[in-house]
Amino acid sequence: RTGGFTAMMLSTMQDSLNEKKYDFKKAVYAYTGVSGGSLGIGFFNAINYLADPKDLVKNSSTQMSKDFFSNDFLAPVIGKMFYGDILNLFIPIQIEKFDRAIALEKSWEDAWYCVQRDEHTDNIFHNNFLGGYKDKKNYPALFINTTEVETGLQCWISNVKPADNMIFSSQRDLLAKKVRGDIPFSTAINFSTRFPLLSPAANVNISSRKLHYVDGGYAENSGAATMLEILQQLKPLLADTSAGIKIKPYIMMLQFNADEPEADPKKEKNNNLNFGNEVTEILSGIYNTRSGRTRTAIEQLRRYVNNEINGKMIMLPLDKGSGEVPMNW
Repeated sequence: RTGGFTAMMLSTMQDSLNEKKYDFKKAVYAYTGVSGGSLGIGFFNAINYLADPKDLVKNSSTQMSKDFFSNDFLAPVIGKMFYGDILNLFIPIQIEKFDRAIALEKSWEDAWYCVQRDEHTDNIFHNNFLGGYKDKKNYPALFINTTEVETGLQCWISNVKPADNMIFSSQRDLLAKKVRGDIPFSTAINFSTRFPLLSPAANVNISSRKLHYVDGGYAENSGAATMLEILQQLKPLLADTSAGIKIKPYIMMLQFNADEPEADPKKEKNNNLNFGNEVTEILSGIYNTRSGRTRTAIEQLRRYVNNEINGKMIMLPLDKGSGEVPMNW
């Protein structure tokens, strides 16, 4: 749902503004995505920047988004979970054909053929993540957020080199030192969407140790924290008017659940702890830390945009609760 909403929202803006002779995609400087949102911005990025327009079935980004997200991404995962991947838990080697995370990535790659005119042309989701950016200069920065299990750090898969003065930049930029060799576009996105037990953590071997990566929402569930870091790097450029040009940044935040506290603090649920406090306080505290961190990051971003760089923050919520539009699967 979150991937579909993200791709549909961006595609609707692209198509509707295109009718007014304004090319929305040329105005996008950077995306930062978490979990399903990473799939949504990844797909929008693929059809609007990486793919050759003549290789696509339709001119409408909105229709291509509908076609892609109408595919069944659940069955391959469930099939591997119950009939293959369970064996990987008990044997000392990893069998890729049994891996449910790989099955999910393959399902995205197969879904790409719904928007591709000829099955023999390049499959963007199957191709090397960075390969599509060679010899291209005008493309947005793409930050796919993931969480490193061993450190708890929010890390990135990105098509750009993050600035050295971004906090723990060398540790958080996975393509700099930790992920060696080429990885498919689908795998890069899936670093952000792994939520055990439905999807296993990504395993990266570095010398004699292993590192594991799970859903980006474990650390911060909106992408606001990374966007704040990006804007902090841009502040000197935004303040420079020596060329007679003044840039006003617009930050659009897509929110996915109207009944989550971070979407509207006034709807914060009153969950009284009246039973088994010693246990529930631990579990609720750990789980709700994510929500609190997300709300804090959004508010920090809002204040920075309004007070420090004279920008504008636009909230684009999916105004439906999870009871009306089911979350995830």
